[in-house]
Amino acid sequence: MKTIMVLDSGDYENTKRTVTRVTVRALIERNGKLLMQRDGAGVFKIPGGGVEGDEDHTETLMREVLEETGREVIPETINEIGVIREIRRDVFDRDVKFVRDSYFYTCDVNDSEHELSLTQSEKKAGFCALWSEPSQVISVNSAHGLKDCMKRDTEFLKWYMGEKKGGENAD
Repeated sequence: MKTIMVLDSGDYENTKRTVTRVTVRALIERNGKLLMQRDGAGVFKIPGGGVEGDEDHTETLMREVLEETGREVIPETINEIGVIREIRRDVFDRDVKFVRDSYFYTCDVNDSEHELSLTQSEKKAGFCALWSEPSQVISVNSAHGLKDCMKRDTEFLKWYMGEKKGGENAD
């Protein structure tokens, strides 16, 4: 899968070890809107999460989308987009260099809606699923100050929208 970008904070000098995490993200677009997660502060996140155990990317994508949006992915609609690598000092353990590879896929979901299955931290943050205009997601997230997953998802959407329009980022 092609590398879209590397977000390297450069703030991990003198760390003692490296932790690597692999995640998958689902870009679900319909009628010009994206199915997103939004927290209680109004910040948007692309649905997805970490690969667990021996799951493959498809299994993880399907599980995460169902948990976070209540929608079922239609497996035959899954297509690769690319990967973003994040490198930074871990926010929880300052001795750790954190590396995350987020694999982005497009897919569609069926119209049935299920109850969300959020983690305690997602419930506490007030996450919900909703359809939103890409420009609104970029604008709202940018106004909140870009950091961590918000930065990754916002920078991805800027790149993706440029690709769709044949902008300067087009191959």
